[in-house]
Amino acid sequence: FRRVLFRSNGQVLDVIKETVCVLGSEIRLNRQSANRGFLIDEIHSNWGSIKQEPTWEMIQTYENPAPVWPQNLLPGTKERFESYYYANQGTFRHRISIYLSVQSFELLELDLGTFESVRIEKYMTLGHPDAFRSNLTRSETLWLVPKLGRFVVKETNGNYGPRPRGREDHLRWELINF
Repeated sequence: FRRVLFRSNGQVLDVIKETVCVLGSEIRLNRQSANRGFLIDEIHSNWGSIKQEPTWEMIQTYENPAPVWPQNLLPGTKERFESYYYANQGTFRHRISIYLSVQSFELLELDLGTFESVRIEKYMTLGHPDAFRSNLTRSETLWLVPKLGRFVVKETNGNYGPRPRGREDHLRWELINF
């Protein structure tokens, strides 16, 4: 998979190539940035359950694999997940709560083509190693293409306290080649 990474203002930040390199008891994707070279791998226990997520500003390694999308992809499906993660392979556990909601089936038109997708909303509350990032919330909207077993578009953003609220980058990942 090759994805382009945009800021919310449409500015291209990077192009990331993701290659499935292990497909067995775990699924591992090697990631390579056009700007920064090789990146940390993304690791799943199975498709849709992530063990190591390297796409935020720090690597999140989950104590129990976290859902990327619900098992049931019918609109109206809701799931909740509670666990802990370790930041940057540290030893301190940080709490995480994930709320998933399947919104709708959608035809998604990209430069690459038109895809039958499932739009999923994901909302997270989590602890953070940086004390100034208290009350951290993140949200994602992703368009999963079941035939590919992967999302073709993902929009992410985050906010944290204390007042005034700080903002994490608002990003859009879009598939440009597979």
